[in-house]
Amino acid sequence: CLSVTSSKWLSRLTMLRDIDLSRVHFNLDTDWMQVVTNLPFLRSLTMDACSLSTSIPSSLVYTNSSTTLRVLSLRGNGLNDSSILDWVSNLTRIGTSLEYLDLSYNGIPGPILGTFGNYMHSLLHLDLSGNELQGPIPSALGNMHSLSSLDLSSNKLRGPIPTTLGICIPFHVSISPIMPSKV
Repeated sequence: CLSVTSSKWLSRLTMLRDIDLSRVHFNLDTDWMQVVTNLPFLRSLTMDACSLSTSIPSSLVYTNSSTTLRVLSLRGNGLNDSSILDWVSNLTRIGTSLEYLDLSYNGIPGPILGTFGNYMHSLLHLDLSGNELQGPIPSALGNMHSLSSLDLSSNKLRGPIPTTLGICIPFHVSISPIMPSKV
């Protein structure tokens, strides 16, 4: 298994458009988010099962961020920190037009923030399955007007499915049985 201690070498590939680094272990690299955020022409990033570090550095800067990123797959990394959702939200807030987002099987805990999805108008596919997400499904997910596939299965979500998701029809939804709200 290939292991990388630093992703800084990627920052020299400024014309990089698509990369799949799946199964390359980055467990000692704490700068991968900054490096990826600063690749100006990146369209597709797949880093599935890479043992990525989850802490978002406080010095993370989005100034040179790619606005061309369309595909982001970080499936199965054990990103058991909800700050990954903040990072993705910030990427979309600066104008990145994500179409495909897979954060499944990471053990991401806590609620899906009500603001998650506010800037993801071009998102077609969202997979948050296999995490530790809990609480209600936020109605802000209905702001993803282009959404055609949503997978929230294998989480601890509860409560009703927001009616705002009906705006996205027709689409495929996969949700585990939702635990009833406590009265």
